[in-house]
Amino acid sequence: MRRTLLLIFALWSVAASAQERRVSMDGEQMTATVSGDHIEIRYVSPPVALRELGVSADTLLVRGQWEAGIFTGEAYAFAPGCPAGVPYPVRGMVDQVGNLLVLGPSPSSIKDCKPEALAWTASSILRFEPVGGSARPERKSEVKAKPKPKPKPRPPVRPAQPQLRQPWENQWQWRW
Repeated sequence: MRRTLLLIFALWSVAASAQERRVSMDGEQMTATVSGDHIEIRYVSPPVALRELGVSADTLLVRGQWEAGIFTGEAYAFAPGCPAGVPYPVRGMVDQVGNLLVLGPSPSSIKDCKPEALAWTASSILRFEPVGGSARPERKSEVKAKPKPKPKPRPPVRPAQPQLRQPWENQWQWRW
């Protein structure tokens, strides 16, 4: 079981030294720094709307670690006056194509750079795709299969001919 998990999470975990990998979320480029079971994802260049809030390049978006095959950590929401972000708890996993999915209710209201309430919204699911393709090789089912030949038409089946019965064969008819 452990070997399978290590194989699945090959993109996201390495044994010894920290490695940087490029990932993308909603078209925005980010850097994922992986060190053992720990992961940090930072903006390379944040979107304009976040730059207006004071978010700069190299700002932390997600931080966490793998625990028993589940990613646990915290993500950061950004609000006016909170350029470092407001942390909130998240969990995650790697999907079938090698994307890291991070899930957790995001702050619906923020006061003094702390979440007052958390809610499931459109921003509660973060999908980080590896830049340059999937982390795993294609499955056989994903490889383009050769088209199957069309089956040959069967000859038409003729309906059985009705059998004619003589009137005296009818059990309800009197015989003369």
